[in-house]
Amino acid sequence: MGTSDLAAVLVLEDEFLIALDLKEALLDAGVAKVMLAGSVTEALSLVEGTRFTAALLDVNVAGVRSYGVAEALQKDGIPFAFLTGYSEDELPATFAGTPVVHKPFSWDDIGRVAKKLGVCSPKNPI
Repeated sequence: MGTSDLAAVLVLEDEFLIALDLKEALLDAGVAKVMLAGSVTEALSLVEGTRFTAALLDVNVAGVRSYGVAEALQKDGIPFAFLTGYSEDELPATFAGTPVVHKPFSWDDIGRVAKKLGVCSPKNPI
């Protein structure tokens, strides 16, 4: 799938400035559209109405785990990665093998996971 075929990437992050930085980095990498959600409820609503190509999900969003969003994406076959300060051992077994970016992360970390999810343009790597 070429970058021009990408519908949108979902970023679920409750820290607004981090979410904006993630959006900018993904757009710079050639992602066609990035949609931000600041809560699990908002993300679930977006997932119901939008066909995403991939997603980056903060695990703990204002005290609520994002696993429901991950399950909805998984059900639809949409690849995603978790952004978390937690150990991978703390993630439910249903998400074994899901890419994890540990906080605090670098933009190189985000670039690697974006490539793994297939959302970077080869012309514009992060």
